This record gives sequence, C-alpha cells and structure tokens, in this order.
Amino acid sequence: LEHNYTCEANDEENTLHVTCDKGCEYDEILKMEAPTELVYNGNSKPAILSGEIVNMPVIEYNTVDGQAPVEAGTYTATIKYEDKSVSIEYTIAQAKPVITITSPTPAIIPGTSMVLKVDIKHPEVEGLEDLPTNFVINYKIGTAVEVYEITGLRLTIPSDVALGQSIYVYVENEAVSGKYGVGQSNVLTLYIGQIDYSGDINAVAKALEQAK
Repeated sequence: LEHNYTCEANDEENTLHVTCDKGCEYDEILKMEAPTELVYNGNSKPAILSGEIVNMPVIEYNTVDGQAPVEAGTYTATIKYEDKSVSIEYTIAQAKPVITITSPTPAIIPGTSMVLKVDIKHPEVEGLEDLPTNFVINYKIGTAVEVYEITGLRLTIPSDVALGQSIYVYVENEAVSGKYGVGQSNVLTLYIGQIDYSGDINAVAKALEQAK
C-alpha cells in the first residue's frame, strides 16, 4: 500500500499532526513541550516530545552547537516535518547558591581575629565543580548601620570596639554568567568579648541574647 503523508502544524498547541491521504488509518500527533526543570544544574535541558510520527524529526535548538541548552538563558526549540514546523521558547534560570558561613568560636575579643569558613553549594545538586568562587564577606557591629567588608576569610575586630555587643556576619557571592545568580548566606552572630563558661553550657546563648 502506497502512503502519502501530509502534515498540519498547530502553533497554539505546539503539535505536528500527520495523516495519510491514501486510504490508510494513519493519524498521529507529535507534541513538543518545554522541560519541567528550568533552573541551571549542570545538565542539558532538552524539550520534551510526546507522541510519535512517521519520519520522526530531530529537535533543533538555537544554541551555538545545536544541542539542547545547559546554561541559563532563553532558547528556541523547533521540530520540522517537510515544510511545516512548530517552535517553542523557554528560559533556564540561574541557580541561587546556598551559602553557609561558620566561625571556629562563638565570640571574638576586640583586637583579635579569626578565620571564618564559607561553604557554597548548588541548591539541589551535590558535587558540582563549577560553583561560585568569588564572594564578599560583610559584617555589622551592634545596631550600627555601617557595613564593613573584609578581604579573604580573616575577620579582625578593631581594638577600640566596645565589649558586650554582637557582630553580624554574612556572605554574598558574585554572579556567574549563565550559571549562578547572587545568593546570600545565613547571618552569623558573634559575641564581642570573652565568654565565661563557668561550667554553664548555656553561657554562649545567654551572652548572645544579652548583646542583642
């Protein structure tokens, strides 16, 4: 039996509808949709095809290499059947990194310093090697409005800072084009002064509470 396939494209439903006009019962629809996961995670994000038609088309992308997109941005995917085609557009968003800052001790004495630890992760995927490496550590003292920036990981408190206050430290990363937007860490609260534990396991919490 000879077949003669014809195709109708529906731009509203993003479908290619193929039928045979030679008397057979061939009648199939191929639909294209955007991927469901649209946040950068290091993996490619191809458009989704549902259904199957004769002479299945290959999805064409407007990327540099013609392959499914990986990085953040807006892309167009197209499927063609002879002279008919449908296209969809979708946007992959930058991931917002999860940043955690910690300190070796809960208190710091004026005129001394400590080395902080900053941990940056993808919000969902473990083990990615392209995480942001450039970040800024800021801190405020007590109720003061002024924000200070430190270089590197070493936090140094001037010797003339009054005891008994709290210092609030947080981190912001620099955006990475096509991958990560700007994220902000937790706020690390440190007590300025010497904490006398005296066997009281709640001494740190009490000192921080008093310093608020």
